Amino acid sequence: GLLLGIAQALSMPVAGLVDAAVAAASAGFPGERLLHVDLGLRRAVVTEIRQGASLVRERVARLDRWGLDEVHDAEMRGAAAAFVRQSRFDPLHDAATEQALFDRLPPWLAALERDERATWRLPFAAGEATIEVTRSEAEAWTARFAEELAQQASVFKRAGEPLTVLLSAHAARLPGLAGRLAATRGVEVVL
Repeated sequence: GLLLGIAQALSMPVAGLVDAAVAAASAGFPGERLLHVDLGLRRAVVTEIRQGASLVRERVARLDRWGLDEVHDAEMRGAAAAFVRQSRFDPLHDAATEQALFDRLPPWLAALERDERATWRLPFAAGEATIEVTRSEAEAWTARFAEELAQQASVFKRAGEPLTVLLSAHAARLPGLAGRLAATRGVEVVL
């Protein structure tokens, strides 16, 4: 309703609204059934879509216990703990270094998707803290979220049937999620 109100206020003609999962599936993928996994600020959503003459949203599982806010918080706490453990520097002790960590963390985590380990440097008033972080360490910070989403996706999987899982951009950034899903026999993950 809010989106329609904004569009109307801007005199934007609206022909209709499409569910994000259905829109993601519109490119066409192998198989009759697809799953779409997405993360919002306050929830995670797994949507089952049936392909045929048209796309039909079959079932939706909403995980309202957590979302991107909780994932980012877990990443911040994990990274801060790594700095404390390796360099005795606590980036959460000062607002400026906390903000610097928050700003640097997304590209640092993205680099760990490509490389097994990375060196992170965080400047602060008296110098610079340097630590080394592994991909598996970063995945451990948010493992409970990735595991819960992978389990929810497995509820929709039928034994012996191949399944394509579409990950939204937000879900794809959850460390370890794509790997957990791809490890399931018969599952193909598409970002």
